Amino acid sequence: MALQVDTRIQIGGKEILEFTSLSISQSLFGHHHFSLNIPFDRLEGNTGTFLSKAHKELCGKSITISFGTADDLLGALGNGGKTDFDFAFQGIVTQIEVGNQGDLTGSFQVQGYSPTYLLEDAPVRRTFLKQGLAAIFKKVLQPYPADLLGLRAQPKHTAPIPYLAQYDESNFAFLHRLAAQYGEWFYYDGKQLQLGRPAGKEIDFISDGVRASFNLNISLRHSAFVVSQYNLQQHKTLKSSSASQSVSWLGQNPLASFALSESERLFPNPMQLPSVVALDSQATAEQVAARYKSQHATNLVSCNGWGENPDMQLGSVINASGVGLGSYVESEESFGKYFITSIVHTVDELGNYTNMFEAVPWSSEHPPLGPYRAQPVGHPELAEVFDLQDPERLGRVRVRYYWPVEKPADAESDWVRISTPYSGDGKGQLFTPEVGSQVLVGYEHNRAEQPLILGNLFHPSNKQGAKYTNPQNNLKGLQTAGGNKFVMTDTAGQQKIVISNSNNKGTAIEVGFNGDGSVNIKSNGPISLTAGGDILLNAQKDITLTAGNNITLTAKKNVMVTAQEEAVALEAKMALDMVAEDLTADFRNNLTINASAQAKIKSQDTDII
Repeated sequence: MALQVDTRIQIGGKEILEFTSLSISQSLFGHHHFSLNIPFDRLEGNTGTFLSKAHKELCGKSITISFGTADDLLGALGNGGKTDFDFAFQGIVTQIEVGNQGDLTGSFQVQGYSPTYLLEDAPVRRTFLKQGLAAIFKKVLQPYPADLLGLRAQPKHTAPIPYLAQYDESNFAFLHRLAAQYGEWFYYDGKQLQLGRPAGKEIDFISDGVRASFNLNISLRHSAFVVSQYNLQQHKTLKSSSASQSVSWLGQNPLASFALSESERLFPNPMQLPSVVALDSQATAEQVAARYKSQHATNLVSCNGWGENPDMQLGSVINASGVGLGSYVESEESFGKYFITSIVHTVDELGNYTNMFEAVPWSSEHPPLGPYRAQPVGHPELAEVFDLQDPERLGRVRVRYYWPVEKPADAESDWVRISTPYSGDGKGQLFTPEVGSQVLVGYEHNRAEQPLILGNLFHPSNKQGAKYTNPQNNLKGLQTAGGNKFVMTDTAGQQKIVISNSNNKGTAIEVGFNGDGSVNIKSNGPISLTAGGDILLNAQKDITLTAGNNITLTAKKNVMVTAQEEAVALEAKMALDMVAEDLTADFRNNLTINASAQAKIKSQDTDII
């Protein structure tokens, strides 16, 4: 049998008085779709030859659909005294098809989607820092018409989320992924978007096989898992398993509890799952595992059927009951309460209404696992460093991607680790990119929300006008923002290392390496050696000190010159002066003093000539 309804349809404010068929498909995870067949004459007139006005009156226009009772008096008696059903649907016409039917009459097939279809406009890249779910959803929906995409936001997860990235995803896919990651219900109820547990009214559903039918499904599936993620601050992998978690709502649904228990017994080996949200503590890991286990359990028990109550909508709760299936059972019993997650409404040209639906246990705290849970794949890309002040002093930086966003803040990362050739406990290479440096960003596990810096790249816009290409490729080096340089030259036979500062011209130390094994150290300016302790010079052969002007040796205490095996020679072209409080000369053999002229030794007491 089927229920007679009065179907009320308006497209672009114009009432559609006649149609031959109508179907509306509503799904928890997808866009709602409608298909409406209208006789050609009703839109173009009976003298119309092809298309003259209908396409202009239909395409892109808003459509509203509601149901009333076919006979207001009799219908009200069978509908709790109401002449209208609560069902309402708003959509957008996106496609029309016109042609001949089998009976040689022309007709329009008008199709379209719920307003959520507008959220498929284009893939987007942008970031969100320290924002809650409700705020993120409102920000994404802000550019769209509020009369088409209004939002009722009552998420269970209200804490700010440290960092999120929308990465090559449509707004529709991004919002559904976000809801799935945090175990939130998210759907369009025909009138507005709902974020949070369904609050639809409860509807009695009596399965009698004549006006309604109900089928229950129990599935055993692999449900054991271990969820894990490396935590930088704690420097360890945080993890939690399904075996360590309990699902509170299963106490209200023995069938779901049975299905989960049997699934875990039949498939004991746990899946290894990387966490789809950041694990900042072990408590968060436990929450994620519990939430994921609850979503798995929701998938194990479901029901489907058909009926003829137009008030059955997405998010509605049906209180199912019927006569037991045993041959000798005559009493009615409860089959339980269920959330409707998918439903198809159909009306024929005579106004006969029926629906087909799918539902999950009403006691479920979280929605079933859907198609949008997977993280988007991040691809290596360029970015620019804009912040070095890592509050935890872990050598991280923040970068701004070169994305075409409205505000620079919408392309800014959280704190990003830097890959280095060598690191360890209190050791390693420290080369933090400067603000303004261009870097290449990669992603751990290809997850767009786990960036890391793979390296720096040269670009032509630099204040010093540096050139990075040498024709012989015989230069290698390092240079810091302060101008400190370490340059290695690989010219054959003239290999050298130069340490200098580009902000102090002419200041450099050059270390040259010759083919005979000798090393030359050269500077164009003065060199100062200062040591808090000793300075030792040791050579297996000779040490030669040569100065263009003077050599000065000064000590606060003693100056000692010793030749262990042979002589000490002091030679001066002009005078040789020695000044001291006392002078003692001790010779084991002879003393010989020669002078070409006179030799004089003077003292205040005695003169020796």
